[in-house]
Amino acid sequence: MGPRDGLQNQPKNLSVDERLSLISTVAAAGVKNAELREKGDMIFTNDPYMCNAAVSHLPDWLVLKHVFKDGRHIAWTAMFGHMLDNGGMVPGSIPIEATNIYQEGIRIPPTKSYKKGE
Repeated sequence: MGPRDGLQNQPKNLSVDERLSLISTVAAAGVKNAELREKGDMIFTNDPYMCNAAVSHLPDWLVLKHVFKDGRHIAWTAMFGHMLDNGGMVPGSIPIEATNIYQEGIRIPPTKSYKKGE
């Protein structure tokens, strides 16, 4: 994904998922803080309210990484995954009787998981 544009490339064997286009929205809107734009930084989140719904519920995890060329931020890379369980009130973390998001499990706002590659 380009720093200002949407999806730039994806494997031909994958169908376009709405979430892929939303990931660029996360990069642009949900992680605006300049502090998070250092070479080697990685950002993790599973919070649908903090990433413009690029993840739809807490078992969906998203990792973003900056791509730099000649010291300039040129793109984002992303990994999206659906986790089997993240500590919700029922195994699988998809409780049909939930009345709030915290019953799905741990909710993590955009968090720097690596700083300058460490």
